[in-house]
Amino acid sequence: MPQEIIPVKLLGDADGDGEVNINDVTAVQNHLIGKRSIDDEFMVCADVNKDGAVTLRDATLIQMYIAGKYTWYEEISIIC
Repeated sequence: MPQEIIPVKLLGDADGDGEVNINDVTAVQNHLIGKRSIDDEFMVCADVNKDGAVTLRDATLIQMYIAGKYTWYEEISIIC
């Protein structure tokens, strides 16, 4: 019997490419200015501070995470 592959969503992965990088910061910024919306399934991943909204604070936290200046708990960074 074949095993089902379950895609993993990462906290901070706003563009859904499976990585947390500068493209996710850009995705959040574009979402905030109305240039391009984040897909509904990744909105929860973009809300890294879990306050119920995707804001500039989330973009800043993703930038800090990329720079190694901010971390979140491993158990919530695997699946958002």
